[in-house]
Amino acid sequence: MPRHTYECKKVAAETESEIGLICLLKQGKPAGSSVTFVVYHDGAEKHRIDGAVVADPRARAGKAATAKYVPPLVPDDKTHYVVTYKAIADGEEYKLDDEIHVWPRKAKLTTRNEDDTKPLKNFKFKVMQGGAQTGSNLVTEGDDPATLEFKLEAGKPFTLEALDPYEFIGVPAAQNGKLRELKSTGRVNFTPEFVKPKRPGDGQIIQWVNMDADPALKGTDGLGDTVEVTVGVDGDRDPTSGNTITKPLGQAGIYVYVKVVFSGPGGKKSLRNTPKTELADGLNLLSRAAVKEAATDAQWEYTGKVDLALAGGVGKFKLALGLAGGDTCTVSLGSTPACNGPTLTFTNWRKRWYELMAPDFMVMNTRVVGGVSMRDFPAAGRTVITDSGLTTFTEYEIHKSFSFTELEATTAGKGSVLPREFFGQTSGPDKRYLLTRLTMQTPPKAFDNGKGSRCMTVLLCDDIFVSDGASKGHPDRERTITTTTAEADLDLATTVSSSCVWHPVSANRTRAAADTIIALKWTANIARPTDYQGPADYDFETDVDDPTIDGTSKDRRLRIEELTQNPAPCTVVFKNPLIGNTPTTLDGAAKSAINAWLASLWTDAKVRPHGFELRFRITGFGGNANRNARFDAVRAHIQNQMGTAAPQLYKHLGLTAAGACRTGPLDWAATVNMGRSHAQRIAVDLPAVNPDDPGSLAGALSDTQCPIDVYFKFEHQVKINGNANNPWVVIKLGTEGPAAPECVSETVMHEGAHRLGLAAPAHGVPGIPAAKKIDEADAVYPHNGTLGHYYTGHGHNGGHCAYGLSDAQKGTDPFNWTTSQACKCFLYGSGGRDDSSRRRMSFCPQCQDILRGKELT
Repeated sequence: MPRHTYECKKVAAETESEIGLICLLKQGKPAGSSVTFVVYHDGAEKHRIDGAVVADPRARAGKAATAKYVPPLVPDDKTHYVVTYKAIADGEEYKLDDEIHVWPRKAKLTTRNEDDTKPLKNFKFKVMQGGAQTGSNLVTEGDDPATLEFKLEAGKPFTLEALDPYEFIGVPAAQNGKLRELKSTGRVNFTPEFVKPKRPGDGQIIQWVNMDADPALKGTDGLGDTVEVTVGVDGDRDPTSGNTITKPLGQAGIYVYVKVVFSGPGGKKSLRNTPKTELADGLNLLSRAAVKEAATDAQWEYTGKVDLALAGGVGKFKLALGLAGGDTCTVSLGSTPACNGPTLTFTNWRKRWYELMAPDFMVMNTRVVGGVSMRDFPAAGRTVITDSGLTTFTEYEIHKSFSFTELEATTAGKGSVLPREFFGQTSGPDKRYLLTRLTMQTPPKAFDNGKGSRCMTVLLCDDIFVSDGASKGHPDRERTITTTTAEADLDLATTVSSSCVWHPVSANRTRAAADTIIALKWTANIARPTDYQGPADYDFETDVDDPTIDGTSKDRRLRIEELTQNPAPCTVVFKNPLIGNTPTTLDGAAKSAINAWLASLWTDAKVRPHGFELRFRITGFGGNANRNARFDAVRAHIQNQMGTAAPQLYKHLGLTAAGACRTGPLDWAATVNMGRSHAQRIAVDLPAVNPDDPGSLAGALSDTQCPIDVYFKFEHQVKINGNANNPWVVIKLGTEGPAAPECVSETVMHEGAHRLGLAAPAHGVPGIPAAKKIDEADAVYPHNGTLGHYYTGHGHNGGHCAYGLSDAQKGTDPFNWTTSQACKCFLYGSGGRDDSSRRRMSFCPQCQDILRGKELT
């Protein structure tokens, strides 16, 4: 690399420039060597200098030759010259690679007026070297000549630039071939000023383009999408009073030149083309020219000049700023077409308000806004909303908040209030407000809507359950579980999916509110009914000896009773013969009577209520062998009939008379135990009042019990974070809300964008092309592939944005949280409920551009 240094000094006060020459020698001794340096300027030999030989351990011979060289002045016709040199020592020549560039210390400028007839005094200019300014701004001195000698930096050529209000006419020229003796012609220009609106110190004005302007102020109050700008000459107004001075420079025929550039984020204005952004014709604007205003131009540019013909030496022109948030309009003024004077930039912003409505038992942040205490999102959530607004140039501000009672929350199907335990919560308010697609149709109270379409109305709840049918992956579900207790609890997370939830009110807007559980029934689970087939069980109570039963008759009577059904007893008569003893065996008539009586008792219908059991008791006159024989004869006949003639019954209360497993419907309103149920469990208490009720039957398989199958058909509900299908948006805040304010607020942004018509290819912004879908090539907003980002379905309801997903992931269906690790945009179809795992951090570039273009008036 070459070295750079100044030429020799011109005056004693300056520090002399010296170039150190050095050469490492190969042989000889220091005391016995001599050396001569040959110095070249731009390759031509210029000087020979005797050098000194000194010890130097770096050299092979331990010695080096050195000398000092003072570079002469740079010739007037050269910008600089290059010094090279060689050394001659002990008869050997050493050529060296060292190269030194020598530069001038100073230059001088003489300034003359435009026609070179007089000096131009106090001309302001700056020196540029290497693309940057060297030193401070400079001003020529003296009356005649007006001149200034100025310093230069070594190592770079120089140019001069005039400073406003001064202007070079042409390039300062070298005099008599002397490159640093410059003369220029120029002119002094006045400095224009922005009279109204006044230019702030930073030259930046936020213009609220969706607000209604005061007609008298014509946009100069920062409101509205057009601004009438007044310009004049700086110094023409008293800085304290603002009144015009006696002899202002501004007058008819004096022009302020204007250059207007419309741009936006990333140096590109929005493609929204209605209303048009432009420097409008009219007022005092002359010579308007559209330099760039094609749809393909990233920036639009206009020029013109304003005649200062109005009273006070001012002129007016109008800017049409359009409605797109983030678009900028930079106005540059000048007394020449270069417009090197003051600049003023208008940046389009929009105001969007929101109203919040929430139950009075919901824990919320409270803050004072405009002297009014309002319930609002937590601070961390408001930060997400604010940051989102920064990308779309929208400022969000709460307008009003409303509270409603539990009664208002549950009246006329406007929601459900459930205990916190239903949502798996153990702390916080003991009540939680739940909405569904069915119950969110009417808010508990009316919103104010005082800001019209510029206001987003938000109904807050603790959770939202929806069921959108089979096409959205939420078909009605059928599940059967088996229980051996009176409790039948269906775990939705394990039997359906980890996302499946339920509650007693329908989450489908097309279904009646009471139809969440469509069917509920029980069935006894007995694999082999024949194991329980046989006649009714029976037993005999102890015989009863009643000597009075026969009265005065010689006949002997036995009375047979059945003690479970208590029918009319069967009386058997043993006739006393005229000759001989009374018989001890049954005759045909007695047997027939007993048979008929038994037949009326042993049917399924008769014995089922008594556990398929008959219990007999025989009463009569006993006490001797013959009498006791008659008891035995009756007992034996009954035993014979029960063993040979009794029907084969299915002796289990879980079986029907035909041997089928019993089944029956359950009234879900009466059997679902809400105290044991929660969002992912439907807990059923089986009825257990009677022995044959399913709750009584439930148990391990035995003669009296059996497992019970419980069949559920129910609405598949899932949680969502928000919904925008109404004139208001519904946002889940409560169950995870206090711990996830950022997720809540990203949902607010998501649903608020839905209210503005996103995300659909035909987004409704004039001038912005339709968005590309995920099966179409996208050359404008490619990311993680070549396909577009807008989609419908894929497990989500409505249109959404898949920005961040790869092309391969866009080919999957449904989209889900697992396959969407790269989802980036607030308008992706699903979001988190835990701030620590947020993935949707902002609107994607495409959605930002569309939202910037949305008309929020």
